[in-house]
Amino acid sequence: MKATLHGLQAALAVPMAPGSRVIAMSSGAAIVGAPLSGSYAGAKRMIWLMARDANAIAKERGLSIRFQALLPMQLMADTRLGLAVASEYARRRGISVEAHVTERYGTIMNARTYGERVAEWLDGPQANGIAFGVGESGVHLMEEPSIAPRRSA
Repeated sequence: MKATLHGLQAALAVPMAPGSRVIAMSSGAAIVGAPLSGSYAGAKRMIWLMARDANAIAKERGLSIRFQALLPMQLMADTRLGLAVASEYARRRGISVEAHVTERYGTIMNARTYGERVAEWLDGPQANGIAFGVGESGVHLMEEPSIAPRRSA
C-alpha cells in the first residue's frame, strides 16, 4: 500500500502527458475479504480508494490524467504465492487445491490468461471508471458500494 501511495503521489507531482492513466494493483479480496490474510483485504480496498482520491486531486489540479485500479477476481494457483494461499484454504477444507479453486471461482484462471485479459483491456477503448475486476471472461467495471445517508433519530 505504501508503494502504491508513493507511486500515485509521484504521478500527481510529475508532469504526465494529457490522457495518461496510472494503473494500481488491488485484489478481489478488496470486495470478498481474505480470512487467512489479516489486513490484506483492507489494504487492497484502500488502493481502490486511493485511486479514487487521486482522480479527485487530478481533477482539482486540472490534470488530464486518470487513476484506475485492477482487481484480479480469483487466486491464480499457478503462481507460487497463489498456490500457497489456495493450498492453505484447501487444507482447511480438507479438499484438493483444484477442487477449492473450481468450487470458489468456477474456472481456473492462470497468470497468462490474466495478463492477456489486462493487455486486451489496455489496448481497448479507454474505459471510464475507477476499479476493474479481471476474470476469466475479461475485464469489467466494479461498482462503488452505495452509502446510504444517515437517518436522523
